[in-house]
Amino acid sequence: MLITRNGKGCFKAISCRQSAIGVFGESQVSMASNFNGDGSVDIATTQNNDSIKLYFNQIAHPCIRVISKGKNSNHLCVVATIILESDGVKGPKREISIGGWYLSQDSLTQIFPTNDKEAKFHVKWNDSESAVYSIHNNA
Repeated sequence: MLITRNGKGCFKAISCRQSAIGVFGESQVSMASNFNGDGSVDIATTQNNDSIKLYFNQIAHPCIRVISKGKNSNHLCVVATIILESDGVKGPKREISIGGWYLSQDSLTQIFPTNDKEAKFHVKWNDSESAVYSIHNNA
C-alpha cells in the first residue's frame, strides 16, 4: 500500500496495482529523491536478499528544489521546519532531523511539488527565527 497526495493538501492510500509499484519481502526500506535530476521525485526501494529497485517518476510536474543552508552553529539545519504555501493553502510541515536511524540524516535538499506561480515557503529555524520566502514565476 502506498500513499499519494489527493490534490487538497492531504494524502490517501492507494494499492500496489494502482501505483504500479510492488515490492514484497522482508525489511523493505524506501527513499524518495530526484535521482535523475528531472525535477520530480523518484522512489528507490531495497529489501533483504534482493536487488535495489528504482522507479522513475514519468508523469509528475516539475518541482521546486529547496537547499537549506544553516548558520555555523547549526550547519546541518537540524530541527528546521519548512512549509510550502500554494494557492493560499499551507501544506504539510517538513522537519530536518538527524539520528532517526543508525547514521541517518534528512537531506538539506527538499523537493516540493507545486503548480502555483506565487508559492511561498514558511521556514522556522532551530533558534525560533522564522521567515517567509516568496517563489517567483519560473523559479
